[in-house]
This record gives sequence, structure tokens and C-alpha cells, in this order.
Amino acid sequence: MISDHLKILFIDDSRLVRAAVKKILSSGCHLIEAEDGLAGWSVLNTNNQIDLVITDLTMPNLDGLGLLNKIRRSDNPHLQKIPVIIATGAEDGDGDGSRETALAAGANLFITKPYNAKNLTSSIQSVMQEFSPESKTLQPDICNQEQLLAIGEEQLLNAIRQHKELAFMKLAIDKYKILYLRKGKAFVESLSRELLARLVTIKQPEHTLAQTDIAEYCLLMPNTDPITAKHTAGIIKHKLEASTYRIDDCEHAITVNIGLSCPVIRTGVQLKQLLDDASIKLTPSSNTSQPDNAQTARTKNIARRRSNDSSRLFTLLDQLTDQIRRQENIDPGLLMQKILPLLHDWNQKMGGICTDEINKLEAVSRSPTADTKTQHKITTEEPA
Repeated sequence: MISDHLKILFIDDSRLVRAAVKKILSSGCHLIEAEDGLAGWSVLNTNNQIDLVITDLTMPNLDGLGLLNKIRRSDNPHLQKIPVIIATGAEDGDGDGSRETALAAGANLFITKPYNAKNLTSSIQSVMQEFSPESKTLQPDICNQEQLLAIGEEQLLNAIRQHKELAFMKLAIDKYKILYLRKGKAFVESLSRELLARLVTIKQPEHTLAQTDIAEYCLLMPNTDPITAKHTAGIIKHKLEASTYRIDDCEHAITVNIGLSCPVIRTGVQLKQLLDDASIKLTPSSNTSQPDNAQTARTKNIARRRSNDSSRLFTLLDQLTDQIRRQENIDPGLLMQKILPLLHDWNQKMGGICTDEINKLEAVSRSPTADTKTQHKITTEEPA
């Protein structure tokens, strides 16, 4: 049964189709009509109470995909998350890739016409069930996008007033839209729940974690400088990719993409700048997340090698530390020659998260000042 309070925007360029749907839904909801995507977009920008959009695929002025792109790219958080059903005639969507394109662009459901009462109402109920208060209930440690924006605005204001730093991290399962098309929505949702559970245990208590899409997440990190943010990103990436995720009695491995925004916090900085900057930097990983058996085995081997490489690095650094403690006059140049290759190797395995810092360290170790100090030390020690 469709709720009487449900407000549906129905868009179709056919007056007869609009009349038929109005008759089907007349006793179940509040229906608002539009004759094409442009008219529908105008309604959405003037009515913030719309609960669901059902739109035809092929229309003049602005088609269904064009409208869907405007909705998902809107600055309005309500529009970004509003459920959208795209419909098309069987002859238009038969094997031409329309379904895959629509789902990849953010449609919640793709159906074919002609409409009938049973299929239309069941489609509406199926989509709206996902957006019911029960389905929106997240874990206490996880907030939604609206809560993230509210908390982010408050923390940004505090950072500006107190001259503190603020970092923003965006994460996504690598190529999750391809997984969605190949494995289905239920698979991606299960994978996302598993990953979220791990993120909750990894993140610091003061960090704010939010799920902003089916497989996209945000982490707001107050009092975090760029170097610490990069280090945190490296740890999170390593731990998530070193784990396996059990879905439907099979183990799967993933790769994740991470985008970081660590601007200079000053008056005039907007939260949207942090969000956009992190999204731009959310570059695809070099590894493809495809949960077939061969890919799973390859990814698990990669994760295992990363874990071993990191352990080897820390073991060698501990050995060097012990050597330093036993030597009173160790040569800084020789010490750096031993440490830098290890740091470069580790940084490469971790995806280059500390490239800038290591390059600066290497530049300082090779500077004339450093060489002069080392030479001066050697010269003064020769008479002894």
C-alpha cells in the first residue's frame, strides 16, 4: 500500500500516459505532473517536498538521463539523494545499454512501459522501502550526508575561530558502479556494510564518519595537519585492502580510492570547497576491484605482500634505532643512506602517501649545509 502522504513527481511527454498513471495512483499518493525533463527540473527546484521522481527516458527539451544527471549533481542535498525511477518503452530500452547507463548514473530503478497498476505500485513500494526511516537508521558511529554537513560547518567555524586545522577525507570502493551492474545492488550493499564496520574500528573517536552513497564514505578530521592526514589515509587504505570481506559465503578483496583535502583554514573557506577538493582528488586506484576468483586471489596476494613489506620496514627501522642508541658518534649521512631507500620502498607500496615529505628529507640530507656539517665533524675528529 502506497502512503497517502507520498509526493511523486511524474514526468512524461505523453498526455495520455500521464492521465493513465494519474488514474492508477489517484487513491494512493499525491501526484505532480510535468511534460518533460525541463519542466520536471523546474518543479524540483521550487518544491522541496517531492519524495520520488518517476521519469520517462526519451523526452524533448531534457530527457530522463539529462534530468537524472542534474538531480545527482545538484547542490541541494535533498535532490542529490531523492529516489529516481526511469521508465522507457520496451522498444527503446531493449539491449541498447540504457538500463546500465541509467543505473550507473544513479537511478534507483529502471522499468519498462506500458505501466500497469500492479507493477507500478510494487516498483514504488520497493524503492521507497529503501528510504523509509527504518532503512535510514545507521550505526551510532555513522552519520548521513545531512548530519555530516551540519557537523562540518560547526567544526569549520571552530577551526577558523581557534586557528586550528581541519582535514576532510573521501573514500570509495574502487569501481563500485561496475560491481553494481555485474553483481547487483544487494552485493554492493553487503560489501559496503562490511567495509563500514571496519572503518568504525579504524577511525579515531574524534573523527566524524558518514556514508554519502552506496559505496562512498567521508571522514571529517578536526585538528589534523596534512602530514597526519596523509598518514591516516595510508593506514586506512592499508587496513581496508589487507582485509577480506565475506559475502554470500565467499571471500572477496577490494581496493579503495581516497581523496584528501587539507586547505589552509582561514576566514572565507567554505565547507563545499573541502568536499569538492576531496572529490576531485578521489582518483581511481590502479587495481580493479572485480570479485571473481582469480581477481580475489591476486588482490589477496597484493594485500599480503603489503603487510609483509610494512612489517619488514618497521623491523629494519627498529634495528637502526638500536644501532643509533649504541653509537655515540654515528654519521648522519650514512644513517640517511640506510633509511631513505627503506622509506622510498615503503612509500611506493603504500601508494605514494608521503612522497613530498620523503623528497624534502632527501633534499635536506643532500644539501651543502648538511655536507659541510658532516665534513666539519670529520675534520675536527681526525686529530684525536
